[in-house]
Amino acid sequence: MADSTGLSELSAAELAHELNTLPASVDSTLGVYFVPALTGLGAPWWDDSARGVICGLSRGVKRAHLIRAALESITYQIADVVVAMRQHEEFTLTALMVDGGPTNNDWLMQYQADLLGCPVMRSDVPELSAIGAALLARKALHPGSTADLQAFLTEHSTFQPDMARHQRLQTRWQEWRHAVDRTLWKTGTRQPDRQTARRHAFTYHRRNPAHNDIAIPEYIRGNFRPVKACPLRGSFVRI
Repeated sequence: MADSTGLSELSAAELAHELNTLPASVDSTLGVYFVPALTGLGAPWWDDSARGVICGLSRGVKRAHLIRAALESITYQIADVVVAMRQHEEFTLTALMVDGGPTNNDWLMQYQADLLGCPVMRSDVPELSAIGAALLARKALHPGSTADLQAFLTEHSTFQPDMARHQRLQTRWQEWRHAVDRTLWKTGTRQPDRQTARRHAFTYHRRNPAHNDIAIPEYIRGNFRPVKACPLRGSFVRI
């Protein structure tokens, strides 16, 4: 079946294949950035009036560039949340443990590891969130040792960061924030005052040498409600 554009509908298997292969088939997005604010923006922006944005389109942009931009936006959002959490001294990120459908994409997991500069550990257990709920119920019914439950947390695949690429990706991450600012300014939630203009020019705080940290951008540090710190050193993030 074909839609009004003449493009054939893709099966789930074909779509999954494209999501795994097309992003790696191009070196970049050719300057395209996607802010998936289809139902507003959550942490760390907290703006339910924000709307989605695709910017940077040019004549050379192809399907692969758009798909790559969409996948990159997932990693940038997670990185912004991690940076906000790193403002709290009790939070230290040594590895990001993830589960959920998108984590099946190896390219996406490697990009996330490179962007954050820390290992990304993907659970090999499908539907880990549902299993976690079941385990909590089991513990409530049968209190005691939870040593046997650790097996669910030890089965994983690890994606190690490429630190040279980590440095290069910081520029792309910063450019993506331009697109985030555009959608927030458009809603009237904030106006580009002097401080925002300085942020728009990407003025950053220095790294925290104690944690080998990503620099905390001023727009998270001073103008957005911070994410509540998570006291756990290793928790799963569903994306």
